[in-house]
Order: sequence, then structure tokens, then C-alpha cells
Amino acid sequence: MSPIEHMWDHLARRLRKRNDVNNVNDLERALKEEWAHTPLRVIRRLINSMRRRCFAVIQARRGHTKY
Repeated sequence: MSPIEHMWDHLARRLRKRNDVNNVNDLERALKEEWAHTPLRVIRRLINSMRRRCFAVIQARRGHTKY
């Protein structure tokens, strides 16, 4: 349910497209770059989805949801 998990997924997908990550220092630099270039709409979409996520959990009575 956590939107941060979806943000990590977004960053991971972006990192997999890069060919310049060969060590931990490269990874740190690439993560910072990708975070800085993440469109604000992606972050807002995750924030705005929280109401739907909470409602889905309530509806599922703490069971599984699509999130």
C-alpha cells in the first residue's frame, strides 16, 4: 500500500535503462540524478492515490488490495 514502494519501483525501472552504473558510487549518483529528474506529476500521482489506497484497505477489511 505504501506509495514509497511505487516510487522505488519507478526509480528502479529508470536505473535499469542506464548503462553507467558499475559500482556503489555510480549507483548513488544515478539515484540522485533520477530522483532529481522525476517529474512532479509522478510524485503527485502517488500522493493523490493515498485516499484510494486507504479506502481499498478498509473495503478489503485489511485483506489484499490491488495496491
